[in-house]
Amino acid sequence: MTRPVTVASAVALLALVVALCPAHAQTASAKHTGPLAYNVGAEVTLSATVKTIAANTSTGMFLGPRVVLETNTGTVNASLGRFALRSPNGLPLKPGDHLQVTGVPATFKNKSVFLIRTIQLHGHVYTIRNAHGFPLLRPLVDSQLQSSSRRGAL
Repeated sequence: MTRPVTVASAVALLALVVALCPAHAQTASAKHTGPLAYNVGAEVTLSATVKTIAANTSTGMFLGPRVVLETNTGTVNASLGRFALRSPNGLPLKPGDHLQVTGVPATFKNKSVFLIRTIQLHGHVYTIRNAHGFPLLRPLVDSQLQSSSRRGAL
């Protein structure tokens, strides 16, 4: 006899929670906010030259190393993520390198930053963030990506 009351209570509680939670429709044009927001649909690719690399960012800026890129339209302050330069699998990146970066522009603490997800450098594609914008523990180079996808397909 107590079972119908427990099930009824659970259903009523669930209905109350659903009614109190605001419903948000997620669309391709939805605006993402916050330092970890990453919208893969808003990705852009930039051709650039590495101007400077800062292994340690200044206090109050985003975590991890950053790179200043020179593009045709000006300079871009870009985030490499926390692990992109760490040895032994760090990116072979140096000032003067010509590259293409794919990522999304973002704002963190009222400063513009370009969150890099992939870097094309010296004939290789390095992935430093996943599709949700989270930094990978080590950059994946294109051959690693191909072998991982083959293993996943088996």
